[in-house]
Amino acid sequence: MPSTATCRRRLAVLLAASALTNKAVAQSCISLAQSQACSAFNSSSISVDSTLVGLFPFLAYVSNVDEFDQELESYVTQAYVSSKYVDLFGCDNVDLSNTTWYYARYTRSFICNSIVQNSRQPCGDTDPTPLCADSCAQLAQSEYEIVATNSLCSGRKSDYQDQLRADFTNCALPANSLTGTCISGEANEPEDCGFSSNLMGLCDFSQHDSGLSKGAIAGIVVGSVLGFLLLLALLILFCIFIRRWRRDRKSGSLLNQPSPQRKGVAPSMSYNPPASPQQGYEVLPGGRVARMSALQSDEPPRNMTGNTDPYGDTPRSGSKAIVSLGSRKHESPASNSHNGSSPHSNEYSSPEGMASGQSEQLPFFKDYYSSDDIHPGDKVSVLWAYQPRAGDEFELERGDMLRVVGIWDDGWATGVRIEDRAEDYEGKGRAQRDSGVSQGSGRQSPRPSGEIKAFPLVCVCLPEAWRKTVEGDTSPEGGSGGPPAM
Repeated sequence: MPSTATCRRRLAVLLAASALTNKAVAQSCISLAQSQACSAFNSSSISVDSTLVGLFPFLAYVSNVDEFDQELESYVTQAYVSSKYVDLFGCDNVDLSNTTWYYARYTRSFICNSIVQNSRQPCGDTDPTPLCADSCAQLAQSEYEIVATNSLCSGRKSDYQDQLRADFTNCALPANSLTGTCISGEANEPEDCGFSSNLMGLCDFSQHDSGLSKGAIAGIVVGSVLGFLLLLALLILFCIFIRRWRRDRKSGSLLNQPSPQRKGVAPSMSYNPPASPQQGYEVLPGGRVARMSALQSDEPPRNMTGNTDPYGDTPRSGSKAIVSLGSRKHESPASNSHNGSSPHSNEYSSPEGMASGQSEQLPFFKDYYSSDDIHPGDKVSVLWAYQPRAGDEFELERGDMLRVVGIWDDGWATGVRIEDRAEDYEGKGRAQRDSGVSQGSGRQSPRPSGEIKAFPLVCVCLPEAWRKTVEGDTSPEGGSGGPPAM
């Protein structure tokens, strides 16, 4: 039985041997944590023992990670090309002094993965992260394109495709190569799509792999064309809308234009007989002739006031004057006044009308004294007295009320006199006006009854604004002020 001292010596020898073994194992494994060539494999270690040196001879000259990176770069461009393309594939025209075109996609990542997977047992790493299977497939595809090119690999072996499949199988063999935890070739070689210095391979890849199928490209083209047509249609609709808006605005702006100047003495607040006993009347502008021509009948003039009742809210349905007016009010002014005179040219004539444009009827007119609009059919109250200067014009006194029949773009209107008085008007009929909307040109106005004559719109206002305007008159005598210049 050995003594206690002998047992202690044996135990010391065993511990020393174990320590030496562990030290040797530790010295034969190198961590890739600081590696530049295999940066995506930084959680793994590689072995430099005899087994790995037999598979990758350059590891015999590696003792740290920096030497590993240097030797790997040299191996990829020289010894690897010779062993892979000359010995394995049988290429007989490889120029080892310039191996740029023989760098298959993700070659460096493929070699890093092979060394790490073969170092599992020596370094005690039971489950190192492998290269992804799709990156392995891209490597094999790139190798095939190199070997199949006669200018790069002539005289290739007949079984070269079996060798390509073997490369893919060995690379994608680890179970985790198909999971989301694998290392992609792009992660380890992010530049130049993994082709390193092989610009020819990169160009071929870019040319044949646009990432879009023909159907996708066709869809993009069709979608772009349809989008352009839709945008063009929207632009056209917008232009049409703008044109209509401008046209309506231009039409509405006529209501805010000052009425044309009428030649003659400025109107006073009271009626003054003409100085000379002339039988006729002064000439009228061409627009007035056309307007009154459109309102006159083809029959000789007659006094309609003797055959009609005073104008009220409801006209007499049997009035012949209304029938005559209705048949003429829509007649074109130009049809009877082409040369600036009415059908009764011996009664109304106008040299000015021969050169001036024809008046046009308007659907409404902006009240000078309120924010509302005046429409045909509305009652208006006289603010300013007006002395007629033609037989077709009303004599106006403050407080008179008229009902509008037609509105013209020269600032004049035609209408009939009614018996109401402005000072007695207390808002009756206001319910018929909802901010001017109900009085639009589209509604059917009651037919007028009575003698139709013309009057300037600047001398009248809506009944609702009459009292406010009169009370705001600061002149010494009511009505002594004057309307705006016509």
